[in-house]
Amino acid sequence: MRGRAWETVVSERTFAWQRSNPLKDQYELRAGGRTLARLTIGGPPFVLAQLESYDLHVVFTAEWAENRRIRVADAQQVVATYERRWSGRTGVVQFATGGQLEWRRAGWRRADHVVTDRFGNPLLRFGPAGGVTGYGLGTELEPLIGSESDLVVLLALGWLLLIVAGAAVLPTLAQASLGPPDQVRLQPRRVADDAVGVWT
Repeated sequence: MRGRAWETVVSERTFAWQRSNPLKDQYELRAGGRTLARLTIGGPPFVLAQLESYDLHVVFTAEWAENRRIRVADAQQVVATYERRWSGRTGVVQFATGGQLEWRRAGWRRADHVVTDRFGNPLLRFGPAGGVTGYGLGTELEPLIGSESDLVVLLALGWLLLIVAGAAVLPTLAQASLGPPDQVRLQPRRVADDAVGVWT
């Protein structure tokens, strides 16, 4: 994805996962007042979660014991993989397009986690309450992931990793679930300051 569409995605610096169903472990990814995707935890055997957006439907499956390796795939191909290192504190996200990122805790005393490039520069910071802040989402992230869909997968994977590790403080139910994810791309608008888990 290049040009105007990519600029629209990277102009949004804050995202938030909000619970959307009181009976299921289901969360909506929100940014700029819009619902971008829906993540449902669980499913058939070995399925950790399912992610849906307007142009994406993928499943997250555990391939090794203790979720050491997670595969993200649609009906036709593997989109990305996550492999936790033996220390258990870090892991590597590998996209089918060739981009590679690292997942790790932001610090010993912090509950936050970050996605970094291969040089350790933080690109996304995940808070335990569902907030995600982007840093350098322009030129630094563009070569590493191939599309807006890859960004949504990365945001969902980070939130799923926090939930699976027991590090997430599950957000309260969103006031009004808007149904299926919006049929539009991200728009450059600021998320309301009172949204659950959003950092400013």
